[in-house]
Amino acid sequence: MGELTSLLHAVCPYDYYSEEMRAGFAWWEGSTGSTRCGGQVDVPGALAGAWFQTPLPSGDTMHGPVDWGFVAKVEADRVMYSAGPNWEVRVRPGDPTFVDPALMTTENCYQHFRDNAIWVYVKLLSDMELALVHGEGQCPATMPSNHTTYYR
Repeated sequence: MGELTSLLHAVCPYDYYSEEMRAGFAWWEGSTGSTRCGGQVDVPGALAGAWFQTPLPSGDTMHGPVDWGFVAKVEADRVMYSAGPNWEVRVRPGDPTFVDPALMTTENCYQHFRDNAIWVYVKLLSDMELALVHGEGQCPATMPSNHTTYYR
């Protein structure tokens, strides 16, 4: 199942409203990486956004078959949400491992706040590549060697 709130190529109808009209929406304010439509903005050079298991061919602007890999965003309740195909990790602001994905530009291990036995370790390799490992137990001190590479 894919993360349909993190599409790379989608139009948010609220972007067509004037600034004056948008100011009237109470839910307009969001985190650095969120949009009015509840989706995720890819932030170049940062973790925020959608990452895929297969890189796009050079110059390709549309993604072919669904290739859901990983998403990182801050939701409306300000909780950092990250997920892969069969797992998710959530971290609240103020938690020791919280870093806004729109501001995370190096590496970080996120420890799930509800289930302290689940974590995800992410390391940006470039603007277009990300190393990722998720597991059980406590966050490791460094990136484990068994990571998977994801692409924008």
